[in-house]
Amino acid sequence: MRTVSYISICIGFACILCIPSGASEAQNLDRAMGAARVKAIHDCSVASVKYPEYVWGNVKLYVYRACMAAHGQPE
Repeated sequence: MRTVSYISICIGFACILCIPSGASEAQNLDRAMGAARVKAIHDCSVASVKYPEYVWGNVKLYVYRACMAAHGQPE
């Protein structure tokens, strides 16, 4: 029974230690999304909307990925 308590405490501390790093990463992502990324997402969404998935299958996804790569942005 004592082992279970120690495991529970360790898991609790691990969760507490992970929360601040997750919050700061989210804040960094908000700052990292600049005007260039917003424009790339818009342009690539417009380019890929021409290929409906029910007709073209995965082409829509591939066009979006290629467009984002051409803009130098991650998916």
